[in-house]
Amino acid sequence: MDPNTLKNLIIRELGAEALPEEARDDLIIKIGENIMKRTTLAILKRLTIEEQNEFEKIAETGDYQVAYNFASSKIENFQEFIKNEALQEIMELKK
Repeated sequence: MDPNTLKNLIIRELGAEALPEEARDDLIIKIGENIMKRTTLAILKRLTIEEQNEFEKIAETGDYQVAYNFASSKIENFQEFIKNEALQEIMELKK
């Protein structure tokens, strides 16, 4: 999921359209971090031990595009997987 799509999803699902831009940006950053953590854990759960080790090595380099490409090559329907994880995190925040 590209950053703009995620940003729009967060704003729409949390009804944050009326917030001042600065507050909205802060909200997006905080929730985006939570989504990233949740998604990373979900990815790791789906990988074998060897794949987990490789993914962690890639992630440690800070090259998130390579990590994304690696995970998407290992997890079927990766875009949908990411979207579902993001929506689950947002729904938990709405409770």
